Amino acid sequence: MEYEKGVGKDFTEDGTTDLKGKHVLRSTTGRWRACYFMLGTVKSSNNVTNWVGTVWMTPLLGAYIADTYLGRYWTFMIASVIYLVGMCLLTLVVSLSSLKPPSCGKNVSYLDCDKRASSFQVGIFYCALYIIAIGTGGTKPNISTMGADQFDDFEPKERKQKLTFFNWWMFSIFFGTLFSNTFLVYIQDTVGWSLGYGIPTLALLVAIIAFIFGTPIYRHKLKGESPFTRMAQVVVASLRKRNAIVPIDPKELYELTLDEYSNPGKYKVEHSSSLRFLDKAAVKIEEPASEWKLCPVTQVEQTKQMVKMVPILCAVFIPSTLFAQSQTLFIKQGTTLVRSIGPTFEIPPACLAVFLTLSMLISIAVYDRFFVPFVRKYTKNPRGITLLQRMAIGLVLHMITMITASLVERRRLSVARDHGIVGKKEIVPLSIFVLLPQFALMGISDCFLEVAKLEFFYDQAPEGMKSLGTAYFTTSFGVGYFLSSFILSTVANVTKNNGHGGWIQDNLNESHLDYYYAFYTILSFLNFIFFLIVAKNFDYNAEVNVTERELQEDAGKLIEQSHEKGVGKDFTQDGTTDLKGKPVLRSNTGRWRACYFMLGTVKSSNNVTNWVGTVWMTPLLGAYIADTYLGRYWTFMIASVIYLLGMCLLTLVVSLSSLKPPSCGKHVSYLDCDKRASSFQVGIFYCALYIIAIGTGGTKPNISTMGADQFDDFEPKERAQKLTFFNWWMFSIFFGTLFSNTFLVYIQDTVGWGLGSMGPHFEIPPASLSVFLTISMLISIAVYDRLFVPLVRKYTKNPRGITLLQRMAIGLILHIVTMIIASFVERRRLNVARDHGIVGEKQIVPLRIFILLPQFVLMGIADCFLEVAKLEFFYDQAPEGMKSLGTAYFTTSLGVGFFLSSFILSTVADVTKKNGYGGWIRNNLNKSRLDYYYAFFVVLSFANFLFFLVVAKNFDYNSEVDEPEQELKEGIGKFTEQGYVAG
Repeated sequence: MEYEKGVGKDFTEDGTTDLKGKHVLRSTTGRWRACYFMLGTVKSSNNVTNWVGTVWMTPLLGAYIADTYLGRYWTFMIASVIYLVGMCLLTLVVSLSSLKPPSCGKNVSYLDCDKRASSFQVGIFYCALYIIAIGTGGTKPNISTMGADQFDDFEPKERKQKLTFFNWWMFSIFFGTLFSNTFLVYIQDTVGWSLGYGIPTLALLVAIIAFIFGTPIYRHKLKGESPFTRMAQVVVASLRKRNAIVPIDPKELYELTLDEYSNPGKYKVEHSSSLRFLDKAAVKIEEPASEWKLCPVTQVEQTKQMVKMVPILCAVFIPSTLFAQSQTLFIKQGTTLVRSIGPTFEIPPACLAVFLTLSMLISIAVYDRFFVPFVRKYTKNPRGITLLQRMAIGLVLHMITMITASLVERRRLSVARDHGIVGKKEIVPLSIFVLLPQFALMGISDCFLEVAKLEFFYDQAPEGMKSLGTAYFTTSFGVGYFLSSFILSTVANVTKNNGHGGWIQDNLNESHLDYYYAFYTILSFLNFIFFLIVAKNFDYNAEVNVTERELQEDAGKLIEQSHEKGVGKDFTQDGTTDLKGKPVLRSNTGRWRACYFMLGTVKSSNNVTNWVGTVWMTPLLGAYIADTYLGRYWTFMIASVIYLLGMCLLTLVVSLSSLKPPSCGKHVSYLDCDKRASSFQVGIFYCALYIIAIGTGGTKPNISTMGADQFDDFEPKERAQKLTFFNWWMFSIFFGTLFSNTFLVYIQDTVGWGLGSMGPHFEIPPASLSVFLTISMLISIAVYDRLFVPLVRKYTKNPRGITLLQRMAIGLILHIVTMIIASFVERRRLNVARDHGIVGEKQIVPLRIFILLPQFVLMGIADCFLEVAKLEFFYDQAPEGMKSLGTAYFTTSLGVGFFLSSFILSTVADVTKKNGYGGWIRNNLNKSRLDYYYAFFVVLSFANFLFFLVVAKNFDYNSEVDEPEQELKEGIGKFTEQGYVAG
């Protein structure tokens, strides 16, 4: 019967179909899945490094086009579109069956898989990769350079901010890398590469749109002549006059008049004594001079600046080859080790790079906020240490990294030998975390080397050649990756002798990567000696090695020079313009900037909760449309477009001056700001928010439901996987929240709103406190799913460990504990305010912001129990055909909760006002009684908990939800049998 209906044994048996309503194969749809191209160790590593090398070399062309023809903005825009086309093609390659290689099969380890992609498939794959490489050529050298251009060297405060720009630029880059090395790698490794590449493609599109919206506030450098042409003119002129004698007095050399340098963006560079041969280009001659025979001193000095950096550039090629090892062989090692955590979860090998990223993120923050201020006290250098000193430290750490990697690999091979699996492609019984030290050390060393390298090449490059200077940075990686390919292939071939397979073979258990890493240690040491020699003889440009005292003393001179050029006080004075080439105001362009709407405590809280309530209520409508008319897929797609429109409008609101509220001023605390947005501005703002709410209505109830639909209840393995789906669904949601509550909040909040501080300069944005809630929930979900459930399941025999209602009950108890702690903490805060006599004033209470940490952490743990169980409960208990509506119950509970919050807040605020007393909740929290308000919620939560116990006791589960594990196993045959009958 099953074949008569066209439904074979491999088809899903729970009624799921493809987008056209046709039956789908279990082996090629749903579940957690991945696909990959299989190549040998040397060949695959070289393919990676060759492509990455190209990615890092094409910026030379992008820099040339930007500095000579299009400017950085338009070069970046065009290159971004090319990049997007490449990402779309790559997503198609891993999505369409005709473009994918054949599958290795369900239970075949990739170590034993010998299937290969066809030449056509490989060709399309590499075509996509190299289109991306071309797009990268126009983005990499220009976006960071544009970022640095937003700071005016003639404005002391901005000049000082620029000193930390590259630290935080690299921080943001690696924060994105953290996401790609965790969530995206997990998606690619367990769900599929289609979604794994689709997400960053969509993110790239959003990033391009966001970049476009920022156009009105960007500053731009005027493009000039080709930097390559100008440098070539100096070299040719010097060679033509190689017999000329350079005068002792540099004033006798040819130079343009001062009037020529009075134009915006043009700077005179004083003569230096280095590379004197090039001075011949400026020696005056009697015959008619052309640009290829006579060059001004400034042009000669600009060429010198680029040439001086070449030895440093050569000295950082080898370190770039080491970075290539962390992206290839380090990860390849991970594939040979035990990757499991708990009974079912396996770490994708590529996720190991997350430890490199994390260590670099932490190192950058520690370096910028602690190391630099501490060292600066003694060195008087604004950067703490010079850029070359910072690079030297990175090189030393690189050597230590390779020594560690060699010792770890020797240990891995020793274990493989002890277990007799040297000649076999088998997993070595050693935890993958043995590789952790080398990844962490590589991240710390790159914090020193790579950030300093990027800043060095930008700062030392002359004006008009900044993009080319940044391209030096990318070129160091490009050459490094090509060198890595060459060294890898050479070592692999040279070490093959007398039938021995060499140091690097497809089977790493037969290889000798320990020797290979030791070879890199020696190579790194020799390179370090070379670096010390060239660094010792390098002359910084004067403005780079200036001390902090000189930086402050120069402020007056810089401003005075700008006035001599006829530029108004509020205009930028470094030659930057808007996109049309007009001068730009410093006050509304560039720098780190933010804006915000200011409202009273009760009103602002209610506006937030009312909007969030709407966001969580609209899914009822979205679920109805999905279950009745359009289906989940198309409802989600249409709603996503509406959501995107709302986000675009919201971005415009915070970008266009006509839609922004007036600024409170530079040094005005938000506590003392009384400026308000106009009715029109507020109207547009809320219009954007509620468009987002409508879009959310179609996304929230459908995407999680679609995810759960990917698991077939009639297939035992998939049914077991489905039991953990909602845990990891919420984990992924809150992982994204972690990014928004850290980096995004910091960017939005650095101009103001800082209540807590770390160190003398860094202030924690108050909204970032919720990151502790997020982190505690992430950790709790992982611990719950991987430790708590397996342990409890041994005694309860329930596949989930405990029932969903029991899990919710624990969450409710933790909520009560959370509010008790919040009440005590607030009472402590008010006591301190009273002791310092600031109860009646809007002043900061001298108490660390981390006193609020316990209530945030406990709330995260409570939500791990309550919210995940709530979502899964409403989905599982809903009948087939109403799953979206069931999920909408979950969102509705939050929506009603937020509306109730508004009602309770307003009611309590009004009821507690009596006899001239302002009530429990006022705009000045130092005069409020939030401790009473939280205590009231403790009582309310306890009463609600008793009500929950009554209704939970009388609730009857659907039979398949509360089925114990033994019954689940016994029911496998029945489920399968039912599937064939239904099939």
